Amino acid sequence: MPTENLFLNTLAFKFPKDPVTFYFSLTDRKNVNLTKLNHQLFPSRVKEIFPDINNRQTLYTSFTRPIDGFKPIPIDFADDNFALVKRYYNREIKHYFTRQNILVEPNFVNDNQIWLRATDSPDNKIKGCTVFDRFTLKVNFNHFSGNPEIVLSYDRQAKILNKSVAAFLSEYEAANDDIFSEAQSSSVNPAGFINRVLYIQYFSDDKKQRKQQILKYKKLCDLSNDGRLVDYNNVYPIVQNSLASYLGLSDEQEEEHPNTRIKKNRYTKYISKIIEFKNRFISTEEFKKIIPVVDHFTPVQAGKTNEESKRLVFGKKPNSNENL
Repeated sequence: MPTENLFLNTLAFKFPKDPVTFYFSLTDRKNVNLTKLNHQLFPSRVKEIFPDINNRQTLYTSFTRPIDGFKPIPIDFADDNFALVKRYYNREIKHYFTRQNILVEPNFVNDNQIWLRATDSPDNKIKGCTVFDRFTLKVNFNHFSGNPEIVLSYDRQAKILNKSVAAFLSEYEAANDDIFSEAQSSSVNPAGFINRVLYIQYFSDDKKQRKQQILKYKKLCDLSNDGRLVDYNNVYPIVQNSLASYLGLSDEQEEEHPNTRIKKNRYTKYISKIIEFKNRFISTEEFKKIIPVVDHFTPVQAGKTNEESKRLVFGKKPNSNENL
């Protein structure tokens, strides 16, 4: 009987052999990029540098960057608080991609979701939009193998409208200023359909130095109302269900299997994207300087069952009412 080559979408790696020094403070610093830590992220030896600290307090860390007044602690990645170690790796992963001007969005559990322009979308599905493939990198500890690992998953596609919020809403306003427009009385303000947006801030004339963020549109409006300078010409709506319906855009459709009773396995398409992403970004010397992952996904070892595992509940023999 032929065997399948099965594998998990995980890439194992080893923690550093020697402790890595992190730097901590009880106070924040203006104009210094620090990571805020609650008590669940405190290093295990935090009492050595802050004897009176309690769980209601907050720590700030620059991780491996020394800062005047910050106190050092050697962190043994294998034995210290894994949540802190994971936060450090997530920060390094994010910087790895943002340095390449690649869009990164932390998800609801602070894992990094990477947005890459898709190259395989039919024209009728991207009219007026740019389509992105999205991948999530999760730093995990595998308790079965006893090693940390990167879990690489594909999160399907997302669309971003090519028109900025400023251009998109100005078209609506222009149409409603026309008293002869038939659509005026029945039109709905599309601003209500904008949920999340891509906000791009440029820091150089050639636009090579930039910061890209996925934000709630309402949050961005609140920042603007509070005095933050926001250029809505550099804010682009992410096309979600309500906005897609307003624009008349169809959502991504699953390819049909020739046999209508069989649903096409979409993972055969996803796995090629995952492998391509791994080869392009993860199996590189630059990434391995951050996290020294292995080159190949984790193989699945086929196991065997013993006779005892075939027993039914309460210790009965298989297919029998007789007790053992």
